[in-house]
Amino acid sequence: MLNQNECSKQKSKQEQPGRPSTVVPPHPAQTRPVRRIGTMTMGLTLVLVGVVLLIYFVHPFNLVWIARFAPVLLIVLGIEVLWQYFANRGQNLHYDFLGTVFCAFIICFAIGVSAAYPLFLKYGNNWRLEESLDSQIYDQLYTELSDLPIYSLEVSTSLVSATPETQSFTIADLDSIDHVRLYVTLKDIPDKQTFAVQVRTLLDRLEAMSYPNLIVEAEAYSSDAEYSITLRDRFMMKMSAPEIAEETYVDPIEEETYVKQAAEPTVGDSSTTQDM
Repeated sequence: MLNQNECSKQKSKQEQPGRPSTVVPPHPAQTRPVRRIGTMTMGLTLVLVGVVLLIYFVHPFNLVWIARFAPVLLIVLGIEVLWQYFANRGQNLHYDFLGTVFCAFIICFAIGVSAAYPLFLKYGNNWRLEESLDSQIYDQLYTELSDLPIYSLEVSTSLVSATPETQSFTIADLDSIDHVRLYVTLKDIPDKQTFAVQVRTLLDRLEAMSYPNLIVEAEAYSSDAEYSITLRDRFMMKMSAPEIAEETYVDPIEEETYVKQAAEPTVGDSSTTQDM
């Protein structure tokens, strides 16, 4: 009985409020560290960009050629994802908000630059070279065709063979894949037959210049019509004057007529005022 009483007293003391609990909490389970995907790619990208800019400031070069390596960022990011997955067996992988945004930016940047790079090859640096070449061809034609009845001349070139590294371009550098287009307006043309003869003479003079993929758009005006023709390939360049006349488009010019209407009397006109 005493033993039971002592046990009950000890039990009641343990259950009294305010006394610290002597129960030992269970040992917390160890958790594996969270692996953040994108950190290595972000760090590597920042290092590469910093190195490239540092080299550029010390020794300037054309930054455009680096754009062709933009897909490497996708490869690096994919390698990091696979490495983290297999190294941690797919557990405790975490894409935090900053890493996710940065990875999305890398993907969009790589895809965008990869798509824009061919466009830059075609249009980025070519406009300056094309303007210079247009001026060269114009000066050459002005010298060679000054005796022909040409009212105006416009030159438009399309350079396909030029690259971003091309710093200058001359007529001698024209390749078979480039294009030259001429817009010619002739003067002193009384009829379609005369227009065809002048166009044939123009083509004969242009043949010696050997412009690649040459297109000639010729037009002229007379007192009653407008004549125009577009010669797009070598076969059309070989047409005779009568054939050119047949292919010439004639747009009649209508003489403007003005109809004079009699003036109507207005209120207060002296001619309609009655004497009181």
